[in-house]
Amino acid sequence: DRHPVHRQESPLEWAPPVGMSRMTTFCTWRRTSRRQSRRRAVGYPEQATERITMARDRRSTKARSIHHVTTRGNNRQEIFLDDLDRVIFLEWIARAVDRWDWGLLAYCLMDNHIHLVVEAAPGDLSSGCRDALGSYARRFNQRHETSGHLFGSRFNSVEVIDDLQLTAVLRYVALNPVTAGRVASPADWPWSSHRAAVGDHPAPLFLDVARLWSLLGRDAEVARLHLRAVIAVQ
Repeated sequence: DRHPVHRQESPLEWAPPVGMSRMTTFCTWRRTSRRQSRRRAVGYPEQATERITMARDRRSTKARSIHHVTTRGNNRQEIFLDDLDRVIFLEWIARAVDRWDWGLLAYCLMDNHIHLVVEAAPGDLSSGCRDALGSYARRFNQRHETSGHLFGSRFNSVEVIDDLQLTAVLRYVALNPVTAGRVASPADWPWSSHRAAVGDHPAPLFLDVARLWSLLGRDAEVARLHLRAVIAVQ
């Protein structure tokens, strides 16, 4: 038997395979034994790789709430070099919406940072951001033949606790391109949800405008008028 380690009581009573030191083999045995013990302790079968991976997709049972999420490029570097980058990023956001039960209420993609307004449970928010940002960063590095961290520190998230704060956040996100001097009006920036939110443009499937309007008014028309008025205020 080339691998008697699986049947001996002590890993020190047998000779290692040819070309492998006793210490290397012993460390491998320790890692394998500990991993198998952990799996048995929580009820996993020995061949449980797929089950362990899928367990990470379980959604949080905690209450959903609205969050203003921001993140920017490492050292303020640009995270979108062209429009295709933005399209790819939104594709990953759409996957997070579906996989982690997000309600995406608003978004704005700037050159070196992003804004998202998301309704989700805290655990699902973190998991979705991890998946979307990590996947996009890998795709960015692959596409542009770069390496290293694309984003800086962990994303920032602020919980929105009332209607007044929600209105202020939506206004801030919509006006971001104007404040940065990129456009004269929020309607001129194609990489935000503003035009869909006020009814000037069809909403993408991953954007929950119906939920947004329900939070802002008794019906969709009142909500759209309210949003226009709030953003128009100087």
